[in-house]
Amino acid sequence: MTSVRGLAPHEQLQEDLQSGKVRLDQHKGVKAYSIDISIGNTLWQDDREIPIPEEGLVIQPGERYRWRFSGELFLPAGYVAEVITRSRFARIGTCIESVVSNDFFVEAASQDRADRPMCSLRTFNTFRRIRPGDVLAQVVIGTALRDTREDVRELMDSEDVQVWKDDRKLSSVEAPFRGDYLELSMHPIIHVYNGRSELDPHNGPNGHFMRVDLDDHPDGYYLPAGSFFISSSREEVASSGRYITHVTDSIKAPHGKIPLGKVSDGRPFVTHPHAPYHAFGSAARRAITFENLVTEPAGITLFAGMKQAELNAIPLMRESNYSEKSVFHGQNGATLYRHEG
Repeated sequence: MTSVRGLAPHEQLQEDLQSGKVRLDQHKGVKAYSIDISIGNTLWQDDREIPIPEEGLVIQPGERYRWRFSGELFLPAGYVAEVITRSRFARIGTCIESVVSNDFFVEAASQDRADRPMCSLRTFNTFRRIRPGDVLAQVVIGTALRDTREDVRELMDSEDVQVWKDDRKLSSVEAPFRGDYLELSMHPIIHVYNGRSELDPHNGPNGHFMRVDLDDHPDGYYLPAGSFFISSSREEVASSGRYITHVTDSIKAPHGKIPLGKVSDGRPFVTHPHAPYHAFGSAARRAITFENLVTEPAGITLFAGMKQAELNAIPLMRESNYSEKSVFHGQNGATLYRHEG
């Protein structure tokens, strides 16, 4: 069992796959910190098997499905894994989760194991067309994932984590911390889904989202429960090849007004950041895009600069020199999905 705690970067994943330490049949390529995988051609809902037709299947708001890895995944003792949505598909409300197979991915980490694990598929209240073999998911592997915390203040001092705001690099003294976490604020530009049209990566986003500048709404911009909107951090973030940053998927009591009474569970909206792990290296410096679903029954009023998420850092199992730029490199504010043809 390896004693190096952290997340496996590109080089470690390639080495583990080539040596057979990790085995994954039918994967779709190794990226900065993950391996792309297909959802296959079949979904399950309850005990019902649902073949995905060639023309695709529209996932409706509120529907939940399961899908199975197309090939077997082997993980050695000491390794854990998590399956998350690829960023371009998260931006149209797709939500992939692996909690249904948490016993395989995490709880059985003390032993070697192999399986074709199940994962779940839903949307953030969008109408989303999927097709057979869509490569919607990515698997993240390592000896420690979100349960590992680092001192972000120290990492900022050593420049292993760098944060900019309004094109000015922040020191650890200037950065807004709450406990061990650095707070990220909401950029004024958001994109609000119209709530009815079908989202398809084979078509562009035009007409499906309304652009809103929160600076034009000093008294706040109200969104009812169930609203889906794209936002981003006002801050830009980058990390060295020794660490990857991670952002939370929900917030407690944001710096904004919640209309019509008390927040029911302390989470006025939940976010599915385009990937909860933010790619590392200087080429990855950019604002972080978030996909948000309003969960407060009374709705929420948004303000520019309100709290968006909290940021932490996770060590990599080895230093990485991965430098391939994301298709979203250089984004300024919330960025919608890209047309795939």
